[in-house]
Amino acid sequence: FYGRRQVGMLVLSHLVALGYKVKVIPEDYLIKQISKYYNLEVVTLNTMGEFDFFICCHGKKIIPERYLIPGKFINMHSCLWKYKGVNPIKRYIKNKDTKASIESHFMEKEADAGKVIERVLFETPIVETYGEYFNIAIPYYYKCIDRTIKRVTLKTAAITRFKDDLVALELWLKYYSRYFDDLYVLGCGASAGDTDALQEKYPHTFMQNGAQLHSLEGQAIIKEKQKELLQTHDWVLYSDMDEFVIPTKYKNLREYMINSKEDQPYCEGFEIYQADGEKPIDY
Repeated sequence: FYGRRQVGMLVLSHLVALGYKVKVIPEDYLIKQISKYYNLEVVTLNTMGEFDFFICCHGKKIIPERYLIPGKFINMHSCLWKYKGVNPIKRYIKNKDTKASIESHFMEKEADAGKVIERVLFETPIVETYGEYFNIAIPYYYKCIDRTIKRVTLKTAAITRFKDDLVALELWLKYYSRYFDDLYVLGCGASAGDTDALQEKYPHTFMQNGAQLHSLEGQAIIKEKQKELLQTHDWVLYSDMDEFVIPTKYKNLREYMINSKEDQPYCEGFEIYQADGEKPIDY
């Protein structure tokens, strides 16, 4: 963690409260004191060693390019979408703005130019001081950093069973590959060669097995695989090849998995039928 002042202190305390192991590059007296209070390891850019993510919150210095590792350095910034650069809140106050945001973005050589990871929007009345702004903004800093960490660390897997319907399998792979990191296909009486044409298009792990498609043996294999994957993944989904899970309150499954607080969602099923004389369904 690299940051300063009250907001930096609060975000650092939040990360510690969530149980993360944090090393700190202090920028000012407040961060030095809170690091001492929590007994955190104090480091420099040259001594920080191994880490999963570098999180900057209101740090004053631009990190030299030689330290930046793609996908690991994250900066938090108020109103990035309209006030890039130093002192965005000064401009926010001067313009009597009321539409605010907290963003996180990956750090690059050019300041505030990296890809946005998370954006949390909120509104304020017209404020005249930094204190008025941050009294409203602090909960959104917490929300932003929580979603950011979840978004960059979320690990997901989906599983299905396959016998001989390559059209259905491709539809399944095409849909779930958008939202899941790892895809697994249990071949029930099918061989890996049957799916070779799809392997490059939609990378997946083919698990060869002689079990019947809807047998107790096949069901037991799937349950065991789910149990195994839940040791290393945050979400694991099983569905048949003709089943597509669609969230109603989020724009897609990935957003649902990032934001949901449920341990296990329940789905409402709908059957799609094609009546005689109707044109074929365009999936």
